[in-house]
Amino acid sequence: MDRDSEIDTPAKLRSEEMLLLSSVGGEAMLATLDAATKSVAQGYTTAQSNPASSKQSFTDAVASLKTYMGQVKAKAASGQAAPETAALLIDFTNTLIERIAFEAKITDPLVTPGADGSTRVVEFYRSLSQQYFLGVDLGERATLDKGGAGGDWVRSGASFMAWVDQPSAPSNTVPVCRFYGVPVNGPTSHYFTASASECAALKTDPKWVYEGIAFRALSLVNGACPSGMVTVTRVSKTGTTPAAAGRPAARSPSPARW
Repeated sequence: MDRDSEIDTPAKLRSEEMLLLSSVGGEAMLATLDAATKSVAQGYTTAQSNPASSKQSFTDAVASLKTYMGQVKAKAASGQAAPETAALLIDFTNTLIERIAFEAKITDPLVTPGADGSTRVVEFYRSLSQQYFLGVDLGERATLDKGGAGGDWVRSGASFMAWVDQPSAPSNTVPVCRFYGVPVNGPTSHYFTASASECAALKTDPKWVYEGIAFRALSLVNGACPSGMVTVTRVSKTGTTPAAAGRPAARSPSPARW
C-alpha cells in the first residue's frame, strides 16, 4: 500500500510542543499524545499484514488526539494555558486528526485472502459519470480512495472473491480480460470480459486498449453455480454516449463464477 512517511507526526508535535505543555502542567496531556503516537506507529506497521488491525490503530489514534484536545481546552478554560497556546495546540492537533483519519480511510480491510487462495475484488462507483470499476490491485484502490482518476470514486459496498494469478487459482478458472477505451475515440470506461472470443475481438478493436488480465474466475456450468459460489453478472449501460459503463454485480464474499 502506498504510504507517505508520516509515522512520526504525533511525535513531532510532542517534541515541538513539549515546552508549551510542560508550562501548563500537561503531563497527562503528554501521556495522551504518547498513546496517539504508539497507535499511529502500530497502524503503519500492520498496514500490509493486518489491515483491519491497522485501521483500528489509526482510529484509536484519532480518539486519543480528540481526548488530548479536550485536555487542552480544559487547561485554557481554567486559565492554566494562554488562549494563544491552546489555539496553537488545537490547530496542530486538528491537522493531525485529519491526516490520521484519512490513513484510516485508505487502510484497506478487504485484502485478507481466502483459504482457497482467492482475493477480494472491490467495486467502486463514480456518481459524476455513473461508472463502476472493479479494483483488485491495492495501489489502484488506494489511488481511487485518495481522489485519483478524476475523483468522486467511492466504494459501493459490493465485492466478491476471485483469483489474481494462475498458480493460485483452480485449474478450471478462466482469465477475465480488462480493457479501457482509447482516449477521445473510445468509451471513457473500463470493460471486463471472461469470454475468450470477446477478449480476442476487443484486442483488435482500435477503440479499446487491452490492460491485461484483471483476475481469474470460474465459468458457469449449464448456466448455474455450484453450492458455495456466487454468480457475477455483467450489466452494461446502453445509450449513445461514449461513457457507457459495464458493471459486474455481486455482493457475496464467496468465490465468483463468471
